[in-house]
Amino acid sequence: MLKDMEELVLKCSDNNSKVFIEEAIKAYKAGAYRACINNTWLALVMNITFKIEQLALLNDSEAIKQKESLDKIKESNNIAGMLNFEREILKIAKEKFEFFDDITLIDLQRIQEDRNRCSHPLLNIDNEPFIPSAEIARHHLYLAVEKVISEGNVFGKAALTKILDLINSPIFPLYYDHAEIVLKNSYLSSPKKSLVINLIKCLVKEILNNDKDWRLNISKTNVLQYLFKFYRDITESTFRDSINKIFDITNSLHLKNSRQLFYVDTIIWDLFTDDTKVMVQQYVTNLPSDSFADIDGWLNFEGTKNNAQYRISCATRNELKLHTSFFIVPKEIRDRVFEVYLESDSFSEANDFSSIVLLALEDSDKEEVERFIQKIQENSQVCNSNNLGSVLWKIRNKKLFSNDELNTLFQNNGLDRYVYNPS
Repeated sequence: MLKDMEELVLKCSDNNSKVFIEEAIKAYKAGAYRACINNTWLALVMNITFKIEQLALLNDSEAIKQKESLDKIKESNNIAGMLNFEREILKIAKEKFEFFDDITLIDLQRIQEDRNRCSHPLLNIDNEPFIPSAEIARHHLYLAVEKVISEGNVFGKAALTKILDLINSPIFPLYYDHAEIVLKNSYLSSPKKSLVINLIKCLVKEILNNDKDWRLNISKTNVLQYLFKFYRDITESTFRDSINKIFDITNSLHLKNSRQLFYVDTIIWDLFTDDTKVMVQQYVTNLPSDSFADIDGWLNFEGTKNNAQYRISCATRNELKLHTSFFIVPKEIRDRVFEVYLESDSFSEANDFSSIVLLALEDSDKEEVERFIQKIQENSQVCNSNNLGSVLWKIRNKKLFSNDELNTLFQNNGLDRYVYNPS
């Protein structure tokens, strides 16, 4: 028991509280239970004051107001003001900042009452002084540390709103490293468990229901990554308990936006129920044309990779054109682009699609290009199209082949007119 009590000191979140907790433990060991309760109460007061000051540094208006009031009391050495502040501190902490819940408030009020009995010459009905037991002193000490002092610095009814305001700001960083710097100096620098849980639920709901602003989803996934990195146990537990309650498998928008969550952490997929996984995979297999540009995300995720590959194999010319905005065209897309081009039913189709082929060639390797060249002569609509020259010139400029190698490849595949011998 005494060893466990020593560990309470390590859980103190600020140095001033730690000093009083150490004194409370020493008093308890010496059998001075009255002194133990007194120091426990002082540690509580110091910790709540510290948290208010931390909130003030984060520009919380109510915290600034309380800090300024307390500073005036200190500066004027207003004893009556100090006593009044101490008397009201639990009410302030609960009503103004929600540092703890209603049940904890009742327990803390009992500590305050017993502290008053210990410190003031009040006698009971039998004219006997209050004499606290070891059990009462120990209970108060553990409760104060575990329920309040060990908790993070900031939590209140305004905290969640302010964090969401920060995340939704148009200037919130899109790069994770920059976002982490901002979040480390926000309410998430040392949050209470309840704040993390509530924030995760809000972020997941907003990501799944966002149909317009891609920037906001990136900001929110950055925050979820931050929570996984620094508060993984709480974050993982919250996802495990909540994700399947929030996610609606009949909502196509939820299915579409679920890929944003998979970018955050691979464990999220494992936390989905089997029916949800099946519905997500079916959504990818039958991905709507207007969402085909999202195929990269599904292709890069192991849980939906096979479904994405199948969907790409069925992609139409118009759908493949949706892919032209990407910096890197995946191999599966490149293969399908070449296949569709080589199946052109007219010169017009071949010429129209040649610009997409040029983009696919940017990322193609030597083997892909060689297979592509070998099949051109199989379709006269491609082989004799006006824009084939641009396609083959693109291949030459990639310099995957020496000039002689490429000339030989052209000659062997009925493309003699494209042989080039620089003078």
